[in-house]
Order: sequence, then structure tokens, then C-alpha cells
Amino acid sequence: MSLVIFMAVIAAIMITIILIACSFANNGSSQHIPNSTTLSSQVNRIEECQSVEDNKYSLSREEYNLIKIIEQNREKIKTTLKAANLEIDTAWMDSSRKIMEITSNLDKNIQWYIDKNLNRAKFNYYISLHYRSFSAADIFYTKQFVPVCESYQKITELIDFSYKYGNQTGVSIENLKETQNILESVRKRSLAHLHQLNNQTRKLKFKIRDECGQRGRNWYESIVKKNRRLQNKT
Repeated sequence: MSLVIFMAVIAAIMITIILIACSFANNGSSQHIPNSTTLSSQVNRIEECQSVEDNKYSLSREEYNLIKIIEQNREKIKTTLKAANLEIDTAWMDSSRKIMEITSNLDKNIQWYIDKNLNRAKFNYYISLHYRSFSAADIFYTKQFVPVCESYQKITELIDFSYKYGNQTGVSIENLKETQNILESVRKRSLAHLHQLNNQTRKLKFKIRDECGQRGRNWYESIVKKNRRLQNKT
């Protein structure tokens, strides 16, 4: 009796293996395109927001100037914050060029398609572009904009404290204010870049809805429903 049960178990395992193999074979023929309604938390690295299908563009003058401000003042900002005993993560300055280049390229790719009539045959690429742009904006916000704001806020509070109770930092007020001005410039330029990318992503979303037929409308409705569910949870 035990031998019969054993053989039955082996047969069941073999059938399961065959079914799984067939499933992989069927799915392997089509390239996986991430659904843009997936939560952006699934993308953790800015490099994941790139695609070989994207056009390649150069930075705009404004984007180049933002990177230049950060890179030219990187050591000054780090030195000032450290000397003032402000425990602030400054790693964002080391990754800012890569993040800027990738988000800039996504922005310009979206503009390229916004200026044209969408081709329904490229529907999967369009929703991939939307998803990657949405995710890149989230990464830019988390890894650059928020740290810049935190740095600016803390150094502003330190300057206010120094004026009221005396400077106890070992760093001159002039040096603190100069660093504050640099961070303020980076903060404003970063916010403008973030708004630009978010606006472009929104435009692409509506364009997919209006120009990609029923698939585009279904995709758009899935995003609307997901946003409603998220709002209801908060």
C-alpha cells in the first residue's frame, strides 16, 4: 500500500513539473513590460527606469546648470555641514548627475511622443515609459529633493539659532549663509525639474487614454480605480 502511495506522489510531482515548464515556455515568447499601475516602490534604482527603446538626449542648459552647482559646491556643502555638527545625509550629491541624466532623458522622450500621434502598436512601450517616468520622479523626490530640503531646513534653523543665542558652530555665519543660498538654489531648481517630469508624465497618461483605443482606456481606468482605492485607505 505504501508503495502505491509513493508512486502516486511521484506521478503528481512529475505532472506539476511538466505544467510549470509549459507555463514558462508559453510566457517566454513575450517580453515582460511592467504595468505602469504597479506601485513605484517596486523600482528602487534609477537605472531600472531606463530602456534600450528610449531615444537618447542631451541635458538642457537648466539641467546642466543644476548639476554644475551641485558638483562645484559638493565639498563645500559637506565640509560646512560636518563642521557645524549637522548630521545630514549628503549622499544625494554623489548620485545627482546620474539621477538628473535619466530623469531628463525620460522627460524628453515623453515630449517626443506628446508632440506626435501615438501608434497603437507601441502601446506596451508607452505604458512602460509612463511607469518608468512615474517611478523616476518618485526616486528623484526621495533621493534628491527631500534630502536637499532637509539640508536647507537644518542649516536655516542653525543660522536662526546662531543669531538669537550666538554662533557656537565653529563655522562663520557668512559661510553658513553662503551654503544656505547654494542649497536654496538647488532646492528651487530641483522642484522645477520635478514639476516638469510630473507634468509630462500626466500628459502622457491622458494621451495614452485618448489615442490608444480600448486598451488605452482600460489602462487609464485601472489607474483611476487604483488611485481611488489608495485614497480610501488614507
